[in-house]
Amino acid sequence: MLKRMFFCAAAAVLLTGCSAVNFSVDTLLTPPMLTREQSEIYKTLIASTGKNITLKYPNSGDSRSAFAVGNIDSEPTEEAIVFYSYNSADPEEASVRVSVLDKDESGEWNSKYELAGSGGEVDTVKITRLGDDMTYIVAGYSTAGIEDKVFQIYLYSNGVLECVYEDNYTILEVMDINSDGANELVTVKGTAVGSLASVYRAEGGLIETTYVSDIITTSDKIINYIVGKADDEKPAIFIDELGLNGVQTEILFVAEEQLQNPMITIDTLRNDTFRQNGYYCADYDKDGIVEIPITSVFTGHSLESAEECLMMTKWYHYLDYFMLEEEASSYYNIADGYVFTIPNRWSERVTVKTDRESMETVFYKYDVSAEGEYPELMRITVATRNEMTELTEMGYEAIASNGQLVYAVRLSDDESEPLVLTLDEVKNNFYIQ
Repeated sequence: MLKRMFFCAAAAVLLTGCSAVNFSVDTLLTPPMLTREQSEIYKTLIASTGKNITLKYPNSGDSRSAFAVGNIDSEPTEEAIVFYSYNSADPEEASVRVSVLDKDESGEWNSKYELAGSGGEVDTVKITRLGDDMTYIVAGYSTAGIEDKVFQIYLYSNGVLECVYEDNYTILEVMDINSDGANELVTVKGTAVGSLASVYRAEGGLIETTYVSDIITTSDKIINYIVGKADDEKPAIFIDELGLNGVQTEILFVAEEQLQNPMITIDTLRNDTFRQNGYYCADYDKDGIVEIPITSVFTGHSLESAEECLMMTKWYHYLDYFMLEEEASSYYNIADGYVFTIPNRWSERVTVKTDRESMETVFYKYDVSAEGEYPELMRITVATRNEMTELTEMGYEAIASNGQLVYAVRLSDDESEPLVLTLDEVKNNFYIQ
């Protein structure tokens, strides 16, 4: 039972996807430990601002540090960007601030410039070039009680930090969406009639809009997105939206010099992606191509018994022109964090159940004409490394691991049954999420 409680807690964190849990230093029990360089930067910062400040750590994105260090101007030495807020009951004074510190030739840090951000928390920070040879700081901000998030694009030059562009956003991503070898900024924001997607690049410090596409949606909200390939060559953003009865997906990519969303070009295509909530787009097999999970009732199950009903997940990838192509059928265990793709010889001949006592996933040979229980083919369990000794003695074999967690399988020893898989077959069809 302890193992299950531990894993469910871990799974709850993993399932947050792009909508990461919000936090900043003042919401943690103890602040993250600073490196030696960060400590030197922090000392210089408080010499300028005073000690009554709180560092602000991004809630999402690849960079989760309040400090970003690099060469962001034309000078040879490095700069540091620090996000923080003053400890004050006044909302304006308590908003995020951005400070730039410069390292001189002797290696000493000096405070150069600071300005106010546009929110109470830092949502994400990205430092990148956007088509020209200048380095831009893209910072997204959120404020408690306000749904719209705001991003600002900063340029640091001649000792001055300047905000050169600002707008609202729901999605904020830096990627080479048009495959021209340079990064662009891609945003999606809500409007009165739906959502609007835009692609930005820079030219000499000026931010230009290069592509725009509507996302026509009747959903309540965007709940997940992932960046990957729509096929072998198209960089794309896959956007999952929550409606009244489930999830649907839209795709954004550049083709024929336009930002395209095939799901609004062909209405039925978007409807084809409808499935239960919780099943989000993913590169489940880590091949770089994002797949869309579409659910249906597993063989031998019925929606009439909802508590016992388990779903089969079929994974589809986008295929030009305006097609979804099935890639694999699988059992997707969201709680335990794995996908097991169904071998062809199992199609319509195998069903799956959850052992309510052990909480293991059990696969059975399905024969509607058979009397009594179906023959068990294999079962999959999740264990800690310490538990594997006992499980090995019970006939289980490890097929994958993730940190302290081990995924193990126990196969039927019926050598006369052709549906029994080999250990290599199980490993080749098993994907940790």
